[in-house]
Amino acid sequence: MQTGSVHSEGAELVFDTQGTGGPLLFIPGGNGEAASYRPIADQLAGRFTVITYDRRGFSRSSGDVTADLNMAQQARDVVAVMRAAGYERSLVFGSSAGANIGLKLAADHPNQVAALLAHEPPVLRLLPDAAAQVAFTAEVHRVFLAQGPQPAMKLFMSQMVGFSAGHPVPNAQQRQNSSFFLGKELLNIADFVPDLAAIRVARVEVTMLRGALSGEAFYARTVPIVAEQLGCPVVTVPGNHLGYLLESEAFAQMLRGVLASYPFTNLVA
Repeated sequence: MQTGSVHSEGAELVFDTQGTGGPLLFIPGGNGEAASYRPIADQLAGRFTVITYDRRGFSRSSGDVTADLNMAQQARDVVAVMRAAGYERSLVFGSSAGANIGLKLAADHPNQVAALLAHEPPVLRLLPDAAAQVAFTAEVHRVFLAQGPQPAMKLFMSQMVGFSAGHPVPNAQQRQNSSFFLGKELLNIADFVPDLAAIRVARVEVTMLRGALSGEAFYARTVPIVAEQLGCPVVTVPGNHLGYLLESEAFAQMLRGVLASYPFTNLVA
């Protein structure tokens, strides 16, 4: 594995590359850090040059931790990382908030996206019960401001489906990441509406991914809605919302199959 960094709009973004082959860039979700993708990156490095990074304000990357998330800026950060890794165009995988960022990337920078795999994006405004879901998110944020990250994350996790009762105790860095996510990102992620028309016009290849154990969770119910509007396929992948981490071997095997169906070109450094 090789580690590098790139300056992007006031932040120093730290990224890792490993493997050989065409580029496959992973956008982190609410945890914000490359480490969550390390198990699946290890699985895919034999076929792809896998690029992972810490989003601005998370873990090894710097950035203004007082600033609210800006989705367009997040998309530009992805392009900066991609270019610093030596590529103008890449396959892109995003999960959860990372999938939201991936949809923004596909709309704003379609020429940089060879294909997008969007895993359970929480695009709440597209749901039939959008008002209730956005209100829940606002309540999580209110609890965070009043009581701190642990009660807020407990409330947030009450909406997650397919998880066991026990969870690992987060370390200090993960607690800091959670506070940044809850305080400065959550509301903007929940309010994000993707420009699906722009993605259609640009003819970006998109595959929507839905976890086999995600049931009717809000982030899973968005998948067929986005797929219908884009006219793109839906693939059921192993596990829950963190299937790429908790069932990385099976998840990676599924991704290899999905990516093999696309005739990608122009992905050399």
